[in-house]
Amino acid sequence: MSSHAFTPQSQQGSGMEEGIVPVENAKCQLLRWYMFEEEEIVGEGKIASIDLSAKVHHMPLGRDCWKVWVEEVYMSQLPLYRPTDEFRVLSEAMGSTVTLPKR
Repeated sequence: MSSHAFTPQSQQGSGMEEGIVPVENAKCQLLRWYMFEEEEIVGEGKIASIDLSAKVHHMPLGRDCWKVWVEEVYMSQLPLYRPTDEFRVLSEAMGSTVTLPKR
């Protein structure tokens, strides 16, 4: 597991408002957090699912995560939050879905 966390977020602002549920298929930014204070945009994509029973590469999405399509990658060798047999770094997941923490 990577020490880096990714977070999909709305492109309209720097964060999601509390209580607002994101819409599936909405564009999002993939973020890398530094000690949960500073963020860096490492890619872009779309929210595929927020249903915690959804599966990503045969693994349940689980609590506090989103299923996200990876459409653009700005930091190719960044380790994935939840690597799979197929994908270990962000660039390998281009065009596919990954599990990312929602915060």
